[in-house]
Amino acid sequence: MLEKIGVVLVSGLLFTSAQAQAQTQSPAPQSAPAQAAAATAPADRFVPIRAVNCARLLQLPNDDRSVAAMFYMGYQASRVGATAINVGQIPSLVSLALGYCATYPDRPATEAFAYAYSVTRAL
Repeated sequence: MLEKIGVVLVSGLLFTSAQAQAQTQSPAPQSAPAQAAAATAPADRFVPIRAVNCARLLQLPNDDRSVAAMFYMGYQASRVGATAINVGQIPSLVSLALGYCATYPDRPATEAFAYAYSVTRAL
């Protein structure tokens, strides 16, 4: 089950990253059908999950950062073999992880969420 969630979250992260990258570029105007096809087909772009540092995570627009946070929460839960997550603790977990990232921008985002997950799991 967690593997399926991870795949969905990775797909969302990659899709939103591809959209953000496409928005920063200024391509030539396209016809409406071409624009619709481009919006539904994410580009092949690989993001090394464990190599994303906190500084990069904090640079993302709010929507993309939220998607990335959900992905990293699921990733961390999967790594520790969790079968459930306390939904009420999600805001605290995200806040802890982003605070960690602000303090240690050169560290991996996975480390920030591992830290936040360990703190909220103990509560």
